[in-house]
Amino acid sequence: MWVSNHYNKTVTVLDMTNPTNPSKITSVGTSDEAQGITIRPDGNYVYVIARYNGSVDVISTTAYTKIATISIGTGGIDFSGSRGIVVSPNGQYVYAAHSYDKTVSIIRTSDNTKIDTFNVGADIWDMRMTSDGAYILATGIGTRNIIAIKTADKTVRTLHQGTTSNTFLGIDLSSDGNFMLITDANQKKVLLFSNTLKGY
Repeated sequence: MWVSNHYNKTVTVLDMTNPTNPSKITSVGTSDEAQGITIRPDGNYVYVIARYNGSVDVISTTAYTKIATISIGTGGIDFSGSRGIVVSPNGQYVYAAHSYDKTVSIIRTSDNTKIDTFNVGADIWDMRMTSDGAYILATGIGTRNIIAIKTADKTVRTLHQGTTSNTFLGIDLSSDGNFMLITDANQKKVLLFSNTLKGY
């Protein structure tokens, strides 16, 4: 298991052979305060958002070493809220959110190069990708909405617009992809939404 440590600026690697009593293998330093984290499907690389650097760190899971840092936007306090990061099911691309700019950057994993940045109109906090790689579902913390990004043409659709009583943070998908589970910090609840992507 790979766990990002926000204030320590590290990622901790845990041996989960005994899940009730995991043991620490090592820690890997990151470029700045570690936020969102995702792992490539083949298990060879981990991608971590560095909070204030406006960058993504790439870590080799075999060498336990940071091998690259990829800039995705302006650093500083403007990047403080960004966490969202996902890797495509085929492992070829990483999508990383820049909350202040309300953008998502695409990184090509074969050479760790940013190949595109596009506007999504939401300050993304967390993201998940559908199992077919066709859509990214994301929560906007300040915009208080849940959006869907169509990866083929990068168009954005609002699936649900919250109110001032909502602060959407974490998001996950049910195993069949039919439902979204959203944590709402204001309501202190996990909310269940139908994944209504048909016709989009």
